[in-house]
Amino acid sequence: MKIAFWSENHREGTTSCMMAISAAAAWKMRVYCLSTQTHILSEELEEFFLHDITEDERECLRLEMGTDSLIRQFKSGKLTGEDVLNNSIEKEGGLSYLIPSCRIEGRSIDADLLAKILPLVYSAAEEKFETVMIDAGTGIDDSTIQILAEADVVAVVCCQGKKIVRRSIETLRDAGIAEEKLFFVFSRYIPTSRYNINNLKFFLGRLGTGNTGAVPLSTAFMDAIEEGRQYNFLKSLERNPRETEDPYFFKEIVNCAEKLIGMCRRIVRRR
Repeated sequence: MKIAFWSENHREGTTSCMMAISAAAAWKMRVYCLSTQTHILSEELEEFFLHDITEDERECLRLEMGTDSLIRQFKSGKLTGEDVLNNSIEKEGGLSYLIPSCRIEGRSIDADLLAKILPLVYSAAEEKFETVMIDAGTGIDDSTIQILAEADVVAVVCCQGKKIVRRSIETLRDAGIAEEKLFFVFSRYIPTSRYNINNLKFFLGRLGTGNTGAVPLSTAFMDAIEEGRQYNFLKSLERNPRETEDPYFFKEIVNCAEKLIGMCRRIVRRR
């Protein structure tokens, strides 16, 4: 199964939402999950997986593993799920990370080829991982549209509001993305807002219980990201939520992950 996380603009916290939901899927639901991104490096996602190694060690990993290595294997004539698995960084508990292409002077190596090969990488990854979660970034261009079109579900990360939901649906519809495969993740969610999920369901008939979820506003999570300890923070998912720093946050991201994975499984079964 492939799930692409996307938002219309960079303010919505796409990467942090994907990070939290993939952790909940792996560590609470026991779903074998690969997290990755496009050729654009997400320092936030990289810090989550590589927080315990030096920058020099990270650079070696980018050169010797990850997408660069898969490009070389693709050029040699083969690209399998085993290749993707062997080039991923695995953390305990069934959560893995495929590092992006190495970057030199701000430009991705083989950028044009990478845009063509990434969908093949994601498809090959499905041979070994139950779920492939892709940080597709923000905005719309040809390579992004291809990733969204080939995903089983597009997780639309947005703030609470009627306008942003409508605008996101229109943007994706104009790009040829079916509305039936959109799942809405409300980032930095505040349940006491007038535009909470229940009211948005009333205002917008497109939203229902099965295609909406939330990653609540959590100062504890924000502080953990800022201080580079998001991995240890999210590992609290393995504990009873009531014993964590922010019980409501953990309860809601698990609920969101369960609904998102459930929707994806239903779509895949109908293929």
